[in-house]
Amino acid sequence: CRGPAFVFNHGGLLFNAENMARMDEMITAAEQAASRESDPGFARRMAQVRPMTIDVLALPDEKEVKLATVEDPRDGSMWLVPGGQADMPARIERVTHAFGGVSGGGGWSWFYRYLFTKVYGGPLVRLENEQLVCELVPSRNGQITSLIHRPTGEQLVIINGYDDAAEGNVAQQWAVSQSEKRHVELDAELQFHSWERYDTMHLKRTLSLKDNAPRLTIQSVFRNLEGPKRIPPTLRFPSCWTLRIPQPQDTNIHISCPGLTQDLSLDDLTTKSFDLEQSDGRLLFQLDRGDGLVLELSAAGRGFDKLTLQMDEEKEFIKVRLVGVPHTVGQQPTDIELPSVMLEVMDHRHN
Repeated sequence: CRGPAFVFNHGGLLFNAENMARMDEMITAAEQAASRESDPGFARRMAQVRPMTIDVLALPDEKEVKLATVEDPRDGSMWLVPGGQADMPARIERVTHAFGGVSGGGGWSWFYRYLFTKVYGGPLVRLENEQLVCELVPSRNGQITSLIHRPTGEQLVIINGYDDAAEGNVAQQWAVSQSEKRHVELDAELQFHSWERYDTMHLKRTLSLKDNAPRLTIQSVFRNLEGPKRIPPTLRFPSCWTLRIPQPQDTNIHISCPGLTQDLSLDDLTTKSFDLEQSDGRLLFQLDRGDGLVLELSAAGRGFDKLTLQMDEEKEFIKVRLVGVPHTVGQQPTDIELPSVMLEVMDHRHN
């Protein structure tokens, strides 16, 4: 197997740090020699050597990946990469680019690139105001990877704090279309079959922080564009949050919406699901973390028909999943505006 798609799981198992550094030096010398040749083909071929050899060997096994932020020494941008190592941004970028040459090409190479980047991270995008600092990584399904409450310094989510897309989606490629201090717009190309790629199914997501309120708003639109595609006849769009719990013994949950009111402690909870009525009211999910901060998720009463809560075994976080109502889709172009979701932090420390 010549492509990095088939070897990235084995990084770090074959060579020690000294040998890896020597291999890096040898490849650099070969790249410089190739650049001096009159035939540009030498340089093009050498550009594929490092990402297919030393770069993938430098990566940890995907089961051992622990992501951390690092400043890219090339340009000062911030990345989320394995171990927070300074050499990782360049390595990940080269391997990602090399997937375009994987045997088979087309949808397969695009799919394998997705599998690689969703594990090994990528550049961070940040929006902030005086109350919240939100970071996300487009290459990891556009996930929110950090949400910090500035007045307390508390981390509110774990590393896969938020994602969405459509049920049945097998791969997605997110790009930033606009980035401002308090406003970020993302566009995802969605695929529902790993071996075929169509640029006709997109999910647009907007994240915004209003003024200096401790409130993050997420708005999404699914765009079914003109052109060929493979797409299920019915789609659901979930909204998934993974919220951190610092004091499980003092944590409580309150749920209210038309036809449903529930108060829960973590002792009541492993996994629970609630059917939601479609109405003109509001859905509210409140997580009292026990440290004076209450997180409130809110959404319109129409648009989601199920709420699922799942607690991890160590009671360190809770997964909150809002399941969207089914939407009938087909080959015809259409836009589906999805219900916006807001996360607000209420500070009750001094009450």
